[in-house]
Amino acid sequence: MINTALKLGSIEIPQQMIFWTKSNICAIIPCVQLVPGHILIIPKRNVSYFNDLELQEVFDIGLLTRFLTKGLEKYYSATSSTVYIHNYNPNDSESLQQVYVHIIPRKPADFQNNDDIYKKLEEYDAEFTKKFKWGFTQANSSLNGALEIEANECKKYSTFLETFQREEAEKS
Repeated sequence: MINTALKLGSIEIPQQMIFWTKSNICAIIPCVQLVPGHILIIPKRNVSYFNDLELQEVFDIGLLTRFLTKGLEKYYSATSSTVYIHNYNPNDSESLQQVYVHIIPRKPADFQNNDDIYKKLEEYDAEFTKKFKWGFTQANSSLNGALEIEANECKKYSTFLETFQREEAEKS
């Protein structure tokens, strides 16, 4: 049985994919990464649209986005990040019914054309759902191995980010 603590739309996210959690939000390493270091911030409450978030959720997402962007850029030696807020699109049958935030650390020439990332983001929900259902279903014999890989990556991120958080606090 997969131990879950979070949903992305109707998809139950295994705890092994969660590397940072606060009272209202979690950050996960998704099973589909557009580049190394691509992560998602997801409200714990199922909300379809950014405008429907409570003020505390918006505040928490903003602070965590700032912190994780800085931390992941350092971890991956990235020169910048793309931060993209996904809202549910009722006209797209493959859209996940949940608002969430992509943080994508960027390096020069990581996409042939810089704007190609937006096409990938438009297709993201379908790719995530397809890969998630294939990779993390009970019928998949490699489930434990896939979750172990996720858990190891999450532990690396958490350890790095805890150190990074202490360093940032010391600068203040």
